[in-house]
Amino acid sequence: MAGGSFDSTAVDATTWSDGANASNIWTFNVSGVDPTLTWGSQAASFSGNFTAAGFITPGAVVIGTASASNGYVDIYSASHAFAASLYASASMGGDETFTLPAAGGVLAASSAALTTGRVPYATTGGALTDEAAFTYDGATNTLGVDAVTATTGNIGSLVFEGATVDANDTSLTVVDPTGVRTWTLPDATDTVVGKATTDTLTNKTLTAPVINGAVTGTITVPAEAYDATGWNGDDGPATKNDVRDKIETLSSGSTPTINGFRQNVFLWEEFFGVMPSSGPYGVFAVTRTVANSGGTTSGPIGATDAAPGVFGMFTVTSTTSAAGIITGQPVLLGNGAYTFETRVQVDDLSDATNAYTIRTGFLDSITGEPTDGCYFRYSDADASWFTVCRSNGVETASAVDSATDVAADTWDVLRVEVNAAATSVVFKIDGATVRTETANIPTGASRQTYFGSSMIRSAGTVSRALWSDYIGLEIALTASR
Repeated sequence: MAGGSFDSTAVDATTWSDGANASNIWTFNVSGVDPTLTWGSQAASFSGNFTAAGFITPGAVVIGTASASNGYVDIYSASHAFAASLYASASMGGDETFTLPAAGGVLAASSAALTTGRVPYATTGGALTDEAAFTYDGATNTLGVDAVTATTGNIGSLVFEGATVDANDTSLTVVDPTGVRTWTLPDATDTVVGKATTDTLTNKTLTAPVINGAVTGTITVPAEAYDATGWNGDDGPATKNDVRDKIETLSSGSTPTINGFRQNVFLWEEFFGVMPSSGPYGVFAVTRTVANSGGTTSGPIGATDAAPGVFGMFTVTSTTSAAGIITGQPVLLGNGAYTFETRVQVDDLSDATNAYTIRTGFLDSITGEPTDGCYFRYSDADASWFTVCRSNGVETASAVDSATDVAADTWDVLRVEVNAAATSVVFKIDGATVRTETANIPTGASRQTYFGSSMIRSAGTVSRALWSDYIGLEIALTASR
């Protein structure tokens, strides 16, 4: 039919041909209040271009065929001068569905092929561009920053603007790595310490540090523990280089600082020389005391004992014989940390037949039980060492564990550590803490004490010996002089 009009509702199926219509354009002018051109439930197929000036009721519109070239949809701009083509890529391996969001917006276009694992971004013109700046690995959940960008060749950085939007920012970058490097942030809220910034470090352990320049401020020297490896663990068994070690901790370079010795005192008696029969001896001005046929001697006990100098105290024929050494200058506990240490050995254990008592540490008497002091005590009543604190004649004594029982011909390192306030005393044997005492610690000017060692017999006439390898005293005054 050429030209004219008809009511198509009376036609079940109509085949339209071009006939004399050389332009192959068929125009359906549907007029009325609600002009609508509606297809049935089946899809409408067009082998050529399909032009719609209005809207299409929801349904499937198939453009192109499986065997023909790609179909596409041209969407013209408002000026009708240009059109945007929407088409499916020829490289698709199956049917795909793209859903537009409910909200309006602008779709960015890709001007280049995107690389797997790369994070693209939009340029000023709105095109998605892969600048090789970021990578994302889904298997390890890792976001990476390339060392060199594709466009600028600069080192990749993370840039932080900060709270104020201005020309100032902070860049986080890396030096060109020569291997795979990993930095792990601690599970804590903290602040980064800079290499060139001034910072205060708290609870940090420095292993073999090298300090260049003078050391300023206050240096706190911790109490040292004597163990199987020696003082500070660097001198070997049974050596006594604590003074040297202490000087090194107070040194700037290799020169000791005088300020350190104003507050810290380190004294050591090795018993190298022959002790006089009367009068003071050595760095502590110790005085030896003997009673009722007791005796003393000094000198090397034997090369195999690793004791180059020793002092011997003996009980001989008298049942009340005694021998000992005590310092000539008293100490006042409570105005700083005081530490006493000695290394002792007995030839034979005390028993009911030949009984004796040993005392060593802070004490004010070597001829009987001290009035004031904190010391170790051993007698025939028990095989163990006892820890004793006495103030004005009132004592608190405790036996230590049987693992530290006194043994004949065996060296014991005995250490008494009184804290700065004289509220706590730590007793150690061979480096291990055996007792911490807080009662009956002598303090105050009227409760001054001394330090030394003694051996007093209470039964028998067979000679017994107490050997002292050395005596050491360490004082850390509360306030510098």
